[in-house]
Amino acid sequence: MVDWYGKVVGAEVVFQFPGGAWLTNDGANHRVAMLSSPRMNDDPDKIFHAGMHHSAFEYSSIDDLLAAYTRLKGEGIEPHATLDHGMTTSFYYADPDGNSVELQHDNFGDWKKSKE
Repeated sequence: MVDWYGKVVGAEVVFQFPGGAWLTNDGANHRVAMLSSPRMNDDPDKIFHAGMHHSAFEYSSIDDLLAAYTRLKGEGIEPHATLDHGMTTSFYYADPDGNSVELQHDNFGDWKKSKE
């Protein structure tokens, strides 16, 4: 998971221990937190179950988003869905645990306009 988030969104480990890791892709102390415990078990159908649907990471330009797509495809990582929502152009990827991760670009270039 640490390697996948490093490849996909440029996340770096801020703190790691045997039961988890905190990662960031900017100056924040963390953007993604991962935890593990022997009491937890995997859900192979996670993407189809109720709960948090996805997390999203934004690119500043459509060119940057398309460059990320090309780079990830070269790594063998391809989206499970792509959408033009009107307000964003989005590529959805499944991480190794089946969580959906959206890489997007705001088509309006202005959060106030796209939120409307």
